[in-house]
Amino acid sequence: MAILLRLVIFLALTLTTSACEVTPWSNDADCQNLKTSEQIEKLIIKESNDGRKDHFKVFLVGDPQGNPANFEKIIEYANRRSDSDFLFVLGDLTDMGLAQEFDWACKIMRKSNKPIIPVIGNHDAISFGKEIWFKLFGDFDFSFQYQGSQFIIYNDNKFEFENLDNRQVIEEAVNNIEITQIDHRIAIAHHRPWSEDLGFNQFLFDMGLSVTIHGHGHHFDYWLEDDVELPHYMVNSAKNVSYGIMTVYPDSIEFEDCYKDSCVPAILQR
Repeated sequence: MAILLRLVIFLALTLTTSACEVTPWSNDADCQNLKTSEQIEKLIIKESNDGRKDHFKVFLVGDPQGNPANFEKIIEYANRRSDSDFLFVLGDLTDMGLAQEFDWACKIMRKSNKPIIPVIGNHDAISFGKEIWFKLFGDFDFSFQYQGSQFIIYNDNKFEFENLDNRQVIEEAVNNIEITQIDHRIAIAHHRPWSEDLGFNQFLFDMGLSVTIHGHGHHFDYWLEDDVELPHYMVNSAKNVSYGIMTVYPDSIEFEDCYKDSCVPAILQR
């Protein structure tokens, strides 16, 4: 009922804005130059210009859905940080997967002065969200290397997608890596590992993952589970002007939980 009410309100506002405005069911959101491949290419150029660094920082933004003003504030904080290299938006850019919502999100993302890489969330795949996402950003699953680490992004929104095989996606990414020696493998998905997928955490550990990173939960968390020595980090919702910062060193990874311009170290819960 709540979702239906939000949809009715959204459509009413859209229809009263302009009789000539594009329908929210279309895929005509303006997200020019925000394709994932283009953002990764920016990182490749940056790495080539910077050379190998002793550490790098990444902003982690979770669930900006329905909160464009706070999302924009987080982008502003990231823009001020000359010590951060790029951003991940960990899913749920939208609430109902509508083109107008993607357009709002992209207007804010384009204000980033750093590469910004979105990860699909469950709300992004509602209605025509899957088709819109693929047109605007590209594949749901992908991987890339940066500064000696491999990032593996996989779509684990099982209620919105049928027959997901996250194990195959991750295994192929690990096996197809272009460099032979890496410092870390970092997996990123909107949802934390599903408890119903028995043995998945052990699989991730066996694949050589250093950590997994997630949104969706709308709170900060940093934990181990299933007696597997594989850390998982979850970032709070952007609704609270909250975000995470990951610092990657050759032999370790650290996280900070941030609210506005104040950050504290995340403590791993065992």
